[in-house]
Amino acid sequence: MTTLETSIGKLKIKEGITKSQVKELIHFSNSDSLIQKFTTDQVRFKDVVTYNKRLKNKIRTYYTLSDDGGKLLGITWFGPKNMPDWFDKKPDYEGYIITFAIRLYDGARGIGIGHIFLSETLNLYLNSPQYKDHGGGKLWCLLEKSNKAAVRVYKKSGFRSYNKNEGDKILMLRH
Repeated sequence: MTTLETSIGKLKIKEGITKSQVKELIHFSNSDSLIQKFTTDQVRFKDVVTYNKRLKNKIRTYYTLSDDGGKLLGITWFGPKNMPDWFDKKPDYEGYIITFAIRLYDGARGIGIGHIFLSETLNLYLNSPQYKDHGGGKLWCLLEKSNKAAVRVYKKSGFRSYNKNEGDKILMLRH
């Protein structure tokens, strides 16, 4: 477990997600307007049954950000997945076989911890046995161009953007 000193107190980063945090994740996915605007989490984490199916069918490593009481403030996940078919796979872009996502919820937004949370969980994941089990490749994620806060966090964390005019989508890559 990693502890962060922040303007809202000590926050904890740990691998895995508790049952109560799963309930919070489902709640945020179905009620948080920013999560609904920029993600498909309301489908992905519609309810406990959907979450459990996803857990069985997708190989993912989860990290949670929580306060001292265990309240979920953020989540990242990493796992093997090939890039979208529309991506122009030039030789420079080979090896991008791991996708990831980050979410920050009310209470953790706007205080400058997105980059820190992502950097800490990237470090934990890249040094984990799961990273090797997932193929040890480079990371990518797809997001909405209009999600300016996420784009800033990714760029500050060493990602670069790639855009092939696929609507409002932008691909972020990290070597």
